[in-house]
Amino acid sequence: MGTLDSVAKVGIDGGMKLIEWRKAEGLTQAQAAERFGVTVSAVNRYEHGRVPRAALVHVIYRETGGKVTPADLLGIEGSAAE
Repeated sequence: MGTLDSVAKVGIDGGMKLIEWRKAEGLTQAQAAERFGVTVSAVNRYEHGRVPRAALVHVIYRETGGKVTPADLLGIEGSAAE
């Protein structure tokens, strides 16, 4: 069960980074959804810990100007940027 707890925390950490970026940009979930090409409910799920599919991870990285990285979304520590 510890593994599930770890996976949930990873998603939540990435979701928090996404929320921080969205709020810093002054965007609503609807505006972020439009940028990412997904639904508002999808953005909500990502912000609450769901890991996006691989193709969308790249879109989020690009649309956030690199402020939310694949490592953030996937919970990979020690990325090259650090």
